[in-house]
Amino acid sequence: MQIDEILELVPHQDETGFKIGLIDNLNMLFPCIEKYKESKVALLISLSCGDYLGFLEHLVEMMMKELRSRILHLGLDVFNAENGAGHNFRSESELENLGDDMELIVIALNMGAISPTQERCLYHVLDEVARLDDKIHIKPTKKQMKRIKGLITGVHIFLVTPRLEKWDVAERYFFMVRNSEPDDLTSFLNSFVKKLTEEEKEKTAEKLFLEYIEEKSPTIFTDSIEFGFRSLWFGMQEDSKDRLKIKFYERLIEASEEGLEMASIILGNSDAFRHMPDEILSRYINSRFGAKNELLEEPIMINSLLVELFEMGINLVDKENYQSASEVFLNFYFEYGDESTYELYNYKLSASMFIPGFLGECSLGFVNCFVKELEDFVRVKMKDPESRSGLVVLNDLIDAINDREDIKERKNGA
Repeated sequence: MQIDEILELVPHQDETGFKIGLIDNLNMLFPCIEKYKESKVALLISLSCGDYLGFLEHLVEMMMKELRSRILHLGLDVFNAENGAGHNFRSESELENLGDDMELIVIALNMGAISPTQERCLYHVLDEVARLDDKIHIKPTKKQMKRIKGLITGVHIFLVTPRLEKWDVAERYFFMVRNSEPDDLTSFLNSFVKKLTEEEKEKTAEKLFLEYIEEKSPTIFTDSIEFGFRSLWFGMQEDSKDRLKIKFYERLIEASEEGLEMASIILGNSDAFRHMPDEILSRYINSRFGAKNELLEEPIMINSLLVELFEMGINLVDKENYQSASEVFLNFYFEYGDESTYELYNYKLSASMFIPGFLGECSLGFVNCFVKELEDFVRVKMKDPESRSGLVVLNDLIDAINDREDIKERKNGA
């Protein structure tokens, strides 16, 4: 016998505890629904009487009242223009009489009154209520009690998600991006971008950028902000991008190290970051070397750093970080620099191939520091029989150094 079948046979001696737990869950909702006092009273009365089907009906009714309120918040003009169902209402009461809940959800999403994540919660609640309506006989089973509790969570997610404050297209775009998961955005975000004027794209992109770099810790919607920014960026004209680059630069002059790192992420796929002035790029690159121990322990992070150095320039590294950079290069190349074996690893680790090039174009001061670290590195590895044989890979780095004209001139002069 399956566990679900066993639960169906359990008696209902814990119904009182279930009601108490349900009321506790409802208490989370009540601050969101103060304007629906009649629904609140009806929910509690139904629950106290054990009328669970009535309880579910009132729950859906309250949820749909809030949905209508969010649609009306945008106004009848927006509703008539963007409902996508051919409705052309002359009064709010006509919308109140629109009784197809599923249609209302579709309309709300078309208008941008709710996010796709909210849409998913609404559909889930309606579907679960329909299933429970068919199966509850007077009192719910333990399994059904669990599902009713789950419904409260879905309703709560919908109600506590921020309401759209303004109704213009740019505000709706910002609202969607900040309140949706990335997968929910892919199907319709580009159509929203097409509705925006060039000025609105520019202002919204700047707003998303500031929101992103000022975020102290990632949220579930951080990736959505990245996605929303990129959609705007690639839909903008070049002069708009140029104006934004200037604004980003002005903002990043005073940014913290965390802010610079966040900026590098959101701007990374747009090429806007690596074209920042050297003042910004140098601060960013050198802050990366500041996390010396972490870098030495995380190959993927070092790989990312090497790619950035390749794009931005090795000479951005400050003298105070020469030793850290040399240690990073040596450890990484010793592990992944063998062309015959690096393909065995994640393909991204082929960034080790950049290191000989770095040594050919960096400053003489960096090379001198690197040579000293190389000597120390070899001295340590020679003491370990297992590591000794791997030192041959470092010949590529020695060759890159010896091929430099300034090194050749120094040797010839000697």
